[in-house]
Amino acid sequence: MPLQQWRIPTIVAAMLITLALLLGGQILYEKHFVNDGLDRQVAKVAAVDDLKVAKDEKPPAVYVRINNAQDLQTDYQGLTDVVRKQLGPQYKVVLLDNRTSRLQSLYEQDSFAIQEAIATGDYQAMQKSVARLAAANKVQSNISVDSNNVYLELRDEQGSGYLYEVIPRTSQVASGEQANNPGGEGI
Repeated sequence: MPLQQWRIPTIVAAMLITLALLLGGQILYEKHFVNDGLDRQVAKVAAVDDLKVAKDEKPPAVYVRINNAQDLQTDYQGLTDVVRKQLGPQYKVVLLDNRTSRLQSLYEQDSFAIQEAIATGDYQAMQKSVARLAAANKVQSNISVDSNNVYLELRDEQGSGYLYEVIPRTSQVASGEQANNPGGEGI
């Protein structure tokens, strides 16, 4: 059948049907393979209460709420690995918490010892300072360090609030940049 005999409405309808099928396929792919796959993989790593992918942000982020982290460092590293494998290295993991003004104030006090330890390498003094401040305020604390980050968890003894912070170990003064804080954002 020669092209001249095709009618324009038929061609337009075929193009619209093709476009609808392609867009529908893309939506199904993202919903069932990417997002559900991410949910399943994340559930293997940590007990996640809520997960939201924000691909339109700069940089794109995955917001994760862990109500009761067993080991914040292990959970964060596992979540970061899963997100990078599933979505790509451009995505950052942002931990959501339930911080209270009391926990926020305690974190602000702890940040001096944490930043000093990052600058000087005296992590034992940091750990002692954080533990002392937490005990004085009747707050449970857990702090750990790896080659990239300092992980801080503060939890009210009443259980009403918790704070998660992942602080990059790069010296912001030496690099001349401000680090993007990958954790501890409250809703």
